[in-house]
Amino acid sequence: MSETTKPVVKHESSSSSSSTAPSPTPAAMSTIGILHPFDSTTDDFEVWAETFAAYLAANGLLDPQEDTAKAKVKGIFISSLGLPTYSLLKNFLSPEEPIQKELDDLIKTLTDYFKPAPKAIAERFRFMGRKQQSGESVSKFLAELRKLAVHCKFTDLDIRLRDQFIFGLQNERAQKSLFTKDDSINLKDVLASALAHELAETSTALIRGQQQSTEATNVHQSSSSRSHKKKGKSQNGQPQLQGEGSSTQQSGKNRNSNKKSCPNCGSSKHVTARECPHKDVICHNCEKPGHFARFCRSKSKNANLVNLDHVSDNRIVRAQVNNTKLNVTVGGMPHQMELDTGCETSILAEDFWKAQLNAPPLQKSSFVFRTYTNAMFHPLGDLETVISYNGQQHKHRIPVYKGTSLFGRDLLKHSK
Repeated sequence: MSETTKPVVKHESSSSSSSTAPSPTPAAMSTIGILHPFDSTTDDFEVWAETFAAYLAANGLLDPQEDTAKAKVKGIFISSLGLPTYSLLKNFLSPEEPIQKELDDLIKTLTDYFKPAPKAIAERFRFMGRKQQSGESVSKFLAELRKLAVHCKFTDLDIRLRDQFIFGLQNERAQKSLFTKDDSINLKDVLASALAHELAETSTALIRGQQQSTEATNVHQSSSSRSHKKKGKSQNGQPQLQGEGSSTQQSGKNRNSNKKSCPNCGSSKHVTARECPHKDVICHNCEKPGHFARFCRSKSKNANLVNLDHVSDNRIVRAQVNNTKLNVTVGGMPHQMELDTGCETSILAEDFWKAQLNAPPLQKSSFVFRTYTNAMFHPLGDLETVISYNGQQHKHRIPVYKGTSLFGRDLLKHSK
């Protein structure tokens, strides 16, 4: 028998050793899932520890009972830490060795170092100062409040979330509506009400934007018509001069006075700002309420107005099919951007900025984007980063917003 061959297992009732074949050597057990080594420079230890536990659960090692299995789990943990973190762990536990400690003790030691428990009072201060940000949906706002509440040690979490959610809402109408509700209203109903107001505001803005365009066109046509009438002829066929035909001039003045339009929205159905039904509309130019940007009398702020020829709304939902995807690198991370030659300025998706780039700080943006439906929106901010495409690399300032990343003409001019 060779040294690598296992002993032959014989049954007691067997009468001949030749009738019993050697049992096959069991194959090495394959593992399920992938456990990435912990990197202290980029990874969150608590998140990594959760993936480690999930990896153990997938392979039936989450709660080992035998000493051999426990030692195996501990070995997997230590070998996945990487040399810098393992050296750190040895220093913390010295003179004992990490292999001599229980797995729970090892995890706690590293958790206390990488993720020290924050003070509840300081975390509550951050929680109570959180307001809904510009462009942030109510669902996202509530999710961020839940994240901030993790270390606040609230004993009445739902009530705290409900109150801070109402206090921090941007939509004044939704806030006023919620203040009229009974004090016993729960968080679920508060969120449903805020979502309904958010949807109503979005729909109303879309409808009013279309009405604004139509009414402005009517006002322009009316003005053109009046200018042509000024060059009309008198009844005898001669050109009408100023001062002649006072009755005709008076009737013309009456007609002009009847065709006045609202200074805030351009509608001819009413002529004063007090009668205008668009008092709650926010101007995209001066950001003040009560009038459309087209009729704004303030000095324009939108020096960097960018037209998006193929974008349908402020969620950047594409209207085309079979769009071209470009493989680029943004801040050292691979990313796919959608080629859009109709977009003057490129846009980086908010999801990629958060998930892949870990939400680096943004600078205040001077860009304002206008979709082909005439709706306008402001980006969350501008990101200073390095973008690589087609073997070329350059530093670029790119606006960040929700939806799809768009590769516009500003990036296209840098590529061959």
